[in-house]
This record gives sequence, C-alpha cells and structure tokens, in this order.
Amino acid sequence: MLSDYLIINFDKELLHRILISKAAVPDEQMKLIREKGLYVKPYHIVYKKTTLGEMEYRYYGEYWYKVVYHNKRRRLIYIGKSIPSDLGIKISIPIEGFSFVAYRYKKSPVFIKKSVYSSFSSMLKSLGL
Repeated sequence: MLSDYLIINFDKELLHRILISKAAVPDEQMKLIREKGLYVKPYHIVYKKTTLGEMEYRYYGEYWYKVVYHNKRRRLIYIGKSIPSDLGIKISIPIEGFSFVAYRYKKSPVFIKKSVYSSFSSMLKSLGL
C-alpha cells in the first residue's frame, strides 16, 4: 500500500502548522471571497481504516464551499477544487497539490508520495526533510 511513499520521521502536527502558514490567503482576497458568499478551505483531512490501522490523509490546496444559512445556522456546501473564473477571484496557494498520510493516533512518521516529495523537494529540504 505504501510502497510508492517515503517515510519521514516528522511530527505531523508540526508539518501541518508549517503548511498552513504557507497557505494563508491575503485578507483582501478573503474579504472578496466572503462578499461572493464563498469560503475557501486550504486543506482537507480524511480518515480511513486500513490494514495498517486507522490512517489520516491530509490534502492541501483550494477547497471551495458556498456559504448558506438555514435557520440562522451557517452551512458549507462543497462546490469543488476550483471556482468559476467569471467570479473574478484568483488566488494561488503555493502548497496546492501537497498531501501526506499518517497514522491517526501517532505523531509520526508521515508518509509522502515520492512524486509529491519531488514536486515540493525544495520546500521540504528547507524544513530539513
């Protein structure tokens, strides 16, 4: 299952905080996004039970949602990884496409696909990975 992954002994929460700091959307763009009734989330986490145990898959990039209100409760409706270009919103998250896998209840190791590692090698090497 993890044969095309590199095993890196690094705290997954620390890696997550570093990646989120690189994915920050400027305030003026966030204001425009909110005015359009949208929300952009810079990451997504999925939990799966596997033969190796319970794993978490973390994906980084643009995950777009439409904000709707129902009985004064805010709900987010997923609309995709990209938004229509006619909205006039252009953002670029530098970690678009980065992902890793980790055990759900352990801090390390993290498993990074070899192809993802090579695409982000300069960033990862700057972190000492």
